[in-house]
Parts: sequence; C-alpha cells; structure tokens
Amino acid sequence: MSLRGYGSAEWCACWPSPSTGSSSSRSPSRRYRSRPGIAGKSTYVGDLGFDEFVGRVVTGEIRLRPQSDYVTSPDGRLAVDRLWRYDDLDSAFEWMRAKVGKNKIKLPQRNVSPPREHEVTAATRDLIEEAYAADLTLYRSLG
Repeated sequence: MSLRGYGSAEWCACWPSPSTGSSSSRSPSRRYRSRPGIAGKSTYVGDLGFDEFVGRVVTGEIRLRPQSDYVTSPDGRLAVDRLWRYDDLDSAFEWMRAKVGKNKIKLPQRNVSPPREHEVTAATRDLIEEAYAADLTLYRSLG
C-alpha cells in the first residue's frame, strides 16, 4: 500500500515503511523494551503486537517522545546544524568522512535487529501520523 505523498523512503525508521505498509519493527525503544531480560516487568512490551504497542504509545501509556523534540527549539525551528534522514545515513557518513579528510574509513553495522515483517493497518498508520505529525513534517522537509 502506498501512502499519500511519502515517496519510497521510510519515515522516522521506527514506524512502518510507507512504500510497503510493512515495518521492520526497528524502533529502538520497542526493541529495548522487548528484550528477554526484562520479561515480566512493567516496561516489557515483547508480548504486544505492533498495533497494541502503537495504541499504548499514542495514549501515553508508553512514553515515546517525538524525535523532533530532540532537534527543534520550543518554537519548532530546527535547532541543529545538520540533520540527515535515517534512510540516507550514507550521505551523513560521506559528509563526516569529508570533514575529517579520511576517504578509507569504514563504518561497520552493529546492533542490527532482525527483521520482523508484518502488515500495518490503515488505522494504526493514521494514529502514528496524528501523534507524530511534527516528526512527519520534519522528515518531509529533509527531502
């Protein structure tokens, strides 16, 4: 399923892929809260489906601050010098490599979550878009 005006990139990486309607569930918070070592604790979410997880996030039961909170000023202006889209980290790495003047730096992938593909309902997608509207706006502004 294609979403209105997103293009083919993932928005904010921790939410469903707009181009496929599927998600890899790469939310660091969800992954962290799903680890077996905390099973049985109040913060554990490993037994929740994605829709239920999102429902608890948007109602505030599970607190996940919008990513835009970390990079914008209180009046909504971008408050960092550089910001790259998660789905284009190669551009960020190339910029950093050029800044330090090293062409042969390698950046290995670490702590990669296994993919957990699943369909995301339109209702869940709408909840995410509404709750994280500022993130979506910021994501779209990065081109």
